Amino acid sequence: MDKARFKEICDTWLVSEREKVGIGTQSEKSLHAILKRYFEPDTEKHEVKVGTHIADIAREGEIIEIQTRDLYRLAPKLSTFLVENRVTVVYPIVEKKRLFWLNKETGECKSVRKSNKCGKEIDLLPELYGLRSFLQHPNFRVCVILLDVNEYRALDGYGKDKKKRATKLDHIPSALLNEIYFESPEDYRRFLPEGLPSAFTSEDYRKTLGCALWSSQRALNILSNLGLIREIGKQGRSKVYEMV
Repeated sequence: MDKARFKEICDTWLVSEREKVGIGTQSEKSLHAILKRYFEPDTEKHEVKVGTHIADIAREGEIIEIQTRDLYRLAPKLSTFLVENRVTVVYPIVEKKRLFWLNKETGECKSVRKSNKCGKEIDLLPELYGLRSFLQHPNFRVCVILLDVNEYRALDGYGKDKKKRATKLDHIPSALLNEIYFESPEDYRRFLPEGLPSAFTSEDYRKTLGCALWSSQRALNILSNLGLIREIGKQGRSKVYEMV
């Protein structure tokens, strides 16, 4: 993890790219572009054709795919890439966020404030549900990037302030907060906190981790597939688990 270099990339991007074309007008969003430059400074290794697919980053024996959501969409690529390459899936999570409201007519930004709707590490597990068959592949790993981000929205929505259902223009990271790699089942044990009962349900897990019930259920499915927990019975309609 190199927080200083990441900040330098963000600042350079903001000055050299954003001011030229304006927020939300270029084909590639800032978050994706900045992460590509962070993981591989040589742009010749960006967007490289590997077989029938395009890899975000490809260098000798290694491929990096950056996906901000819907990780299941990577499954066809991974089936091909993992045959001969080590593959890292980078999943950014916005842990801190500030909202900027942009008046497109004047170019003015208004009402800068912090957002309470931010992500957590646990958000990774439900996203991995569609990739669960790859999690124990020797060439596969996941990298979670926790970020401080500025989100720009247009004042083009409904209501007096034009903010309801407004257009999201772009996410521009301002700082790297943490970088976590998951390469083996044991790395996922961080998602089994000490506060869990010895025998627990998805509801117990939800309360301890502070996530939605559907997220809790998918997370436990992943942890079970990794052999970190096992089902030991039922409590009503809910499965009961224990740690392995």
